[in-house]
Amino acid sequence: MSYFEENYNNITLSVDKGTDETRGLRRAQLGAIHAIASHFTLRTDPALVVMPTGSGKTAVLMISAYLLQAKRVLVVTPSRLVRNDIALGFRELTVLKRLHVVSESIDGPKVHEQTDKISSLEDWDRLKPYDVVVASPSSISPAIEDIPSPPDDLFDLILVDEAHHSPARTWEELFNAFPNAKRILVTATPFRRDKREIKGKFVYVYPLREAYKDKIFGNIQFIPVSPEQENSDIAIAKKAEEIFNLDKAAGLHHALMVRTDSLRRANALKLIYAEHTSLNLRTIHSDHSYGFIKATIKLLREGNLDGVICVNMMGEGFDFPNLKIAAIHSPHKSLAVTLQFIGRFARTNAGNVDIAKFIAVPAEIEIESAKLYNQDAIWQEMIIDLSRSRIDEEVFVQESIQNFQTIEQNNPDTSDVSIYTLRPYVHVKVYKISGNVDFNRSINLPPDFEIINFWEDSEANAAIIIAKEVKRPKWSSSDKFLSSAYHLFIFYYDSESQLLFINSTLKQTELYEELARSFTDRTPKILPLNQINKVLLSLRDPSFYNVGMKNRMQSANAESYRNVTGPAAQKSITESDGQLYHRGHVFGGDEDSTIGFSSSSKIWSNARFLVPNLIRWCQDVASYLTSNSEVQTRSPLDYLNVGEDISTFPEGVIGAIWNQTVYKNPPIIQIIEDGIIREANLLDVNLEVDQSTSTQNNIRLIATCRTSARIELDYRLDADHWFNPIDPSQLNQLTIVRSHKNVSLSDYLNGNLPEFFFSDFSRLTGSELFPGPGGIAPSLNDGQLIVLDWIGKNVDITKEFGDCADGRISIHSCLAQELGLLSDIVFYDHGSGEIADFITFKLEQDEAIISFYHCKGSSANEPGERVKDYYEVCMQVIKSLKWIENNQRLFKQIQYRESNTAAHFIKGNLSELQDFLTDTRYLRTIFKLVVVQPGISTNDMESLSVLLAATGHYIAKSRGQHFEVWCS
Repeated sequence: MSYFEENYNNITLSVDKGTDETRGLRRAQLGAIHAIASHFTLRTDPALVVMPTGSGKTAVLMISAYLLQAKRVLVVTPSRLVRNDIALGFRELTVLKRLHVVSESIDGPKVHEQTDKISSLEDWDRLKPYDVVVASPSSISPAIEDIPSPPDDLFDLILVDEAHHSPARTWEELFNAFPNAKRILVTATPFRRDKREIKGKFVYVYPLREAYKDKIFGNIQFIPVSPEQENSDIAIAKKAEEIFNLDKAAGLHHALMVRTDSLRRANALKLIYAEHTSLNLRTIHSDHSYGFIKATIKLLREGNLDGVICVNMMGEGFDFPNLKIAAIHSPHKSLAVTLQFIGRFARTNAGNVDIAKFIAVPAEIEIESAKLYNQDAIWQEMIIDLSRSRIDEEVFVQESIQNFQTIEQNNPDTSDVSIYTLRPYVHVKVYKISGNVDFNRSINLPPDFEIINFWEDSEANAAIIIAKEVKRPKWSSSDKFLSSAYHLFIFYYDSESQLLFINSTLKQTELYEELARSFTDRTPKILPLNQINKVLLSLRDPSFYNVGMKNRMQSANAESYRNVTGPAAQKSITESDGQLYHRGHVFGGDEDSTIGFSSSSKIWSNARFLVPNLIRWCQDVASYLTSNSEVQTRSPLDYLNVGEDISTFPEGVIGAIWNQTVYKNPPIIQIIEDGIIREANLLDVNLEVDQSTSTQNNIRLIATCRTSARIELDYRLDADHWFNPIDPSQLNQLTIVRSHKNVSLSDYLNGNLPEFFFSDFSRLTGSELFPGPGGIAPSLNDGQLIVLDWIGKNVDITKEFGDCADGRISIHSCLAQELGLLSDIVFYDHGSGEIADFITFKLEQDEAIISFYHCKGSSANEPGERVKDYYEVCMQVIKSLKWIENNQRLFKQIQYRESNTAAHFIKGNLSELQDFLTDTRYLRTIFKLVVVQPGISTNDMESLSVLLAATGHYIAKSRGQHFEVWCS
């Protein structure tokens, strides 16, 4: 039977009554001991105990050995001083006898203090006769060269002092050498500046505020020094001497520590204190021998030194409660180290001591976002609050991580990966899903992806996936050059708000869509801008650093997307900007946080969080997104419209255009014509609105391509999917090519929403309606209404193109003759996906004039008010605006259309067009957008005039170009 088994019944957990006769354990110690015992009745993972410095952690460790009836105990500590104290404490049981835990007559265990490095298996065997071995990792860890691995059953209990050191490699490999040993870790600061995980389950946390109530943690005071003419180090030294002498005169037995961060600075400070004070100080640092340091401490205890100058020493594990004055020449920047440092001075277990005092020059050093070294800092409350919030945060993180269950683990190399090591950038895409979300469904990852790790917390509705992507370089087909990349995906579903948050290291739109669709039978919908904008409710007195303004009209003179950056970017936004732009993306912050969002339903903050913190952040974001409060930033940002979320469609829908991404990088499509599969460009597909079958609840969209492909879809706001085919069999006619599998047009449109336009030029994306250009639309002037003698030109105004039966000519034939005389180059592009029916190029008086002509035949033989006729051609004008952003893009599209469709040059050729664009690239370019509609009469256009004026106003506001109507 081991020593601790034999003496299990000889310990008494008596309670401290506050008198010498009944001196017992403090309530912090009792709480910790009972929590440890409870933990190991059901679990074997390490027990983590958090107790402030000076609250009796060593006694807790010692009692635990008896309580758990250990056979052989290893005590691990980072400090030589503490190692010696713990070895002596176990050997003589002085503390436990004083606390009446054991009787005065009890024999102590056999204790060995390992001072030298273990160098052989025989050295390990020589430890077997001892009940307790006290060591530092530097002397026994197998991670250190020349230290052999020990027998794995040598110790059955490991007690870890100052456990915040435990994530270090030397500590971890030491623990791993004894896989079956119970482990108890104690620390005052269960967190690290490098954010590495302290592995263990929190079983007991005794807050600093409670230690203060129990008079374990004493009063502390910050004394700021504001040097005027003299050096700051001299000012601190003089103030330290002044405080020391005042305390001494008051009968207090206080000692001083002068703290700095380098040996060079320590030597300089020694001279400063010698020249400017009468204090008797000695310098100690890590290069000094153990004997020298112990001798210095002895002089301090005996009062033969006033204090010490330390280089990053005596900060932890050192018990000298008379150390009450700290002269801080180099402040710590870490909360953990600062709390350890302050804890040494706040001990109360000594006579003739009073308030601990910390002397420093105020500095702009933020610790956990608090300016501790500030002129007005009240340390008593700040230190207690900082400690509480940081420890609470660590407990929250650890307990949240432990709730995740491993669903898949497919790679031995990553089997021991801890969620604690994951720190994603705070960036999510948010979807509305009206229904259940199931993270256990098959996940739609690209084919070259393999799930390596998959965790789920079903209670929190959260999941984490690490996936491996195998890639082959484009320049080789050999498997020898395959490379691997790892990607992280985090999912959180807020069931109350029905919002799905996706955090991904890959940020392709289609991947987000695939992932979101994996977990539900419903169509995930991105949030409208007016809702995503509500994240700004999280900011108080915000300032904005980056604002994106999206042009509602599309503009060549004003950017289609304008970025404003700077420390107060919102101040450069004007009221007139609000007529042209709406919010695209916004990034800003206040004193506490940053937040950004984009119209693509993405939200971010400039931070990296642990996974539980990210999920909590998503929960907070969800509460803002579902708030009924209106966002008022009380800044010029409020000029920018965020749209209106609608539930039914307005009247007067006139057409649709592709999502802007299609124009930048048109996808390849496959169409079936006469049973043959052919490839084309998505821009070859024409989108038209069928007004006759559209209502306030649906918009009928018809997609046509070439001669046979025709797909009818309904766009609805109240359906699970935005777009649904009228006849699903039609979808087989046309598919969008993707690397892993082709997608149907309806699926593509659901993920890449087109924009719908209405007769007032308001535009709709998703359920977001944005107004048209601000201001009153002026009437068209006489120069914009070009009257042609269609009868005199023998034109059948009802025939847009093709042959006419009675010898007359079509509108296109007439226009081809006219434009051939008026222009240098004429390109004819009539067909699905056209840019315009005619595009002309002309050099005139040092100006390049590029004109787009859109034709429409009259629905009757006589001209009149053809409002319905005009809608279609009006929409063509809007579509063609996309091609005047960039002349080279226009050239490439003309080149494509000539090669792949019936489009052709009536005058000139592709080479001449290239020369024209090259020769005129430095000249002013004027674009003309021309509606050719002989069915419109200048004598009868009372209601149509409003629509014509609105079109001209829209073009003027958006592209600032010239608009004409060729009419009758």
